[in-house]
Amino acid sequence: GVGVSGTDVYVCDHHSHRIQVFRLSGQFRSTFGSFGSEHGQLSYPSSVAVDQNGSVIVTEYGNDRLSVFDSYGRFKMCFGEEGNDLGQFLSPNGVSICLPDVNHRTSHVKFYVCDAWNHRLQMLEMIL
Repeated sequence: GVGVSGTDVYVCDHHSHRIQVFRLSGQFRSTFGSFGSEHGQLSYPSSVAVDQNGSVIVTEYGNDRLSVFDSYGRFKMCFGEEGNDLGQFLSPNGVSICLPDVNHRTSHVKFYVCDAWNHRLQMLEMIL
């Protein structure tokens, strides 16, 4: 998965359990994440999206959750767990952010998550 924000490109490095960050020019900027299930760790990141405030949302196929980082890769929060209720996931593998009207600045973020093994698309709204 790939997400773009301003001049930065965020790339899921699925088998290395991290996110790599590049400039639009292709120049390497940074990396964040490592294998695991603790806060700030990733397990098979599969997609990434960046909201209007610079929060980086990563789906984790291996941890059945979404993790949120700031634009520098500092952990902010995670949510979700294995299951089939609302807000629970079985191998989430895609995320897309529904950006608000450019004239309406808000901290509420609405996004869609592809929930692979539950065979559904979940729409979530959160304050990030």
